[in-house]
Amino acid sequence: MKTKKRSKTALGAGSLMLAAAMVAAVPAAQTLSAFAQGVSEETEDSLLTSNLIQDGSFEGVTADDTGAWTMDVTSEAAGEKGSWEVSTDAHSGSQAITLKGAGNDSGYPEISQKITVLPNTTYYVALRVKNNNTAMSSANLFFGFASEERAEETIYGEQHRWADNSVDKDKIYQNEDESWSAHNGYSLYSARIRTGNETNIRFYVRVQKMNVTIDDISVTYAQDIVSTGSENLLKNAGFEDSTSANALKDWVEIGETTTGFSAGIDDVRTTSAYVPGSNMQDKQIEGCNTLYLVAQSGAEGSMTVGQPVTVEAGSNYAFYANFSKWGEVKATAGVQKVQIGILAENQEDVLTVKTIDGSDISLARYMLASVVANVGENTTVYPFVKVETKGFGTYGAGLYVDECYFFKTALDLPEGKTNLLTNGALEENSDGWWEVGGSSQLGWEAGGADGKAYVSQGDIWLSQWSPYDGIVQSVTLEAGQMYKITAYMRTYLISGASAAYDGLYSPVTVMVIEGDDESVSEALYADDSTDNLTVVAKQNVRFERDDAYMPVNLIFTAETAGTYSVFVGFEGGVENNIFQGGVQIGGVSMYKTSMEELSVEENNDDYSQAIVNTSSDVTVTATGITIGKAMTVSEFTDAVYAAPGYTMTIKDADGNAVTSGDMKSGYTVSVVKDGTEVASYAVTVNAGGTDGPSDPADPTDPDANNAWVLPVVLSVVGVVVVAGVIVAVVLLKKKGKGSK
Repeated sequence: MKTKKRSKTALGAGSLMLAAAMVAAVPAAQTLSAFAQGVSEETEDSLLTSNLIQDGSFEGVTADDTGAWTMDVTSEAAGEKGSWEVSTDAHSGSQAITLKGAGNDSGYPEISQKITVLPNTTYYVALRVKNNNTAMSSANLFFGFASEERAEETIYGEQHRWADNSVDKDKIYQNEDESWSAHNGYSLYSARIRTGNETNIRFYVRVQKMNVTIDDISVTYAQDIVSTGSENLLKNAGFEDSTSANALKDWVEIGETTTGFSAGIDDVRTTSAYVPGSNMQDKQIEGCNTLYLVAQSGAEGSMTVGQPVTVEAGSNYAFYANFSKWGEVKATAGVQKVQIGILAENQEDVLTVKTIDGSDISLARYMLASVVANVGENTTVYPFVKVETKGFGTYGAGLYVDECYFFKTALDLPEGKTNLLTNGALEENSDGWWEVGGSSQLGWEAGGADGKAYVSQGDIWLSQWSPYDGIVQSVTLEAGQMYKITAYMRTYLISGASAAYDGLYSPVTVMVIEGDDESVSEALYADDSTDNLTVVAKQNVRFERDDAYMPVNLIFTAETAGTYSVFVGFEGGVENNIFQGGVQIGGVSMYKTSMEELSVEENNDDYSQAIVNTSSDVTVTATGITIGKAMTVSEFTDAVYAAPGYTMTIKDADGNAVTSGDMKSGYTVSVVKDGTEVASYAVTVNAGGTDGPSDPADPTDPDANNAWVLPVVLSVVGVVVVAGVIVAVVLLKKKGKGSK
């Protein structure tokens, strides 16, 4: 099909030259999420609206009417001494909310809102926080999902941040003289939180010993990072199998590591802020562990870690990594830069690499960055992360790394689904698409060699100049049918721009418009608006402070059959004639779906599996734990830990918590779920050794009961062979469906 393209008069002198001067850089923070999906106002599927939070900017809140928000500052759980007030020190708009926890009080005042969600779905939570504390020791901020009522609540997922992690200073707009202006010292906090089988939940933000101003909260649907039909090829991708003794399990150091650099594991269960029974994260994206790469005081240099992965020659692969900064922020010390990339099998040839300046990396949240490369003739490659740091102070400085992904790229097309769009992968040109814009606004490019492409060897680059520049294609839709559109996009900024700034004035948009592609394109081109068009579904998205191809989703139902057009591009243009950059479109998919496909209750019934034991030197029975050799508390908790949804505490004979030293006979291991102790084990240390379960295949044998549980949940009792050792997998009492 012949490419459809119109020329368009370029805006401003020299605009034809700007496209050649663009470099990929890190897009900056905004309110909405790049994972967002949405529907038109005419669609009744409210679960799919882009932001599930009502009045996330608090513009309608007054002292007498809080609208959809509940302010819990005086209950027993809140400590009875908290307070809140409307603030005019807003991140956007005219209002925000200030939430205060009393100085040394143990209470947790919170703001919350009840929302309806899809079950077993990950949602992306983003909010702006300004820390008003001057003394920041011991202050805490929490946000997450919980049961609808706070009394005897169940926490489904929670993020925790210390007060001294809220130090980012967002600079989010550019003045007419092209200088950048700070915006009230707000930090961006974000997390990906999964719902489980719950559909009615409570979103909350709570503080302890902290005074913060909160604004621009959003909770949006989050598409999986790994492409549909692909799999994460990394082992120990979230470092959950790592221990303090083997932090780089399945990973390797690449090249020469500077003296004074080391790798370690941060385990949320060892923090005093850990909430029993919760799925709380501290310096984690998911799970309990995160990796840190740290330079000791005075060390200056670098450390690189990677992993060998088997790949198919000639295919495109993407490497994504989440990272945040650890250590005090200083202009001349700390993390200088981070590189992520993919090395050839010889560990020397660079297939692709991306560099992020240290000043663009947050202490408050994880940044997500990605690279894409065609692996060529290689059948083994090494995705890697490299940090360059100047250590200082008592503890030095470094980088947290968590939840990495390496996968063969593909469009969002589940098994059995057909892409309703022609040339959605942008294989060799833009055939099938009408391009709205001129030669300086957009065009197809062969991006495989320099890592710009996503799923194929081509992508569409699109500069932000005029409103409604983008790509358009006709589709024929059926009445009453639900459809899902996913466009893979990433931003680029002009040379010199930074992730510390919002890179683009206008959000990107995915729209469905009545009419064929030619008529829609001509109307968009002529009017720079949709005033003379009928938009039946629309999703606007601003990218967060990430540098990665992200899926931008639109889910909608066609009310009537007919010919429609799919538009992917910008809603607005530049302001003050200041050009900043644009986006790359790596591919677009569209297929038929339904609420039944999107809203699935999984058979993930909760089992009272209290602890996980990974050591052959430890035997766990129904009431006791026998340790077969001398072992420190740290070594023990590396090998034996609470299952998801539980928390484990080691206590001495007087009931005091033990967090260091050696494990001793007479200690007790207590396991708590939802604030209630569900199991207690008497500890016996037997330096003479133990033979383990006498009959691991027999779940009735008291020596075998729960003694060799793997860190997985199965629905049957079975026998598994691990490294030649027979392991009995024993699940205890099964609870009712959907119970917690």
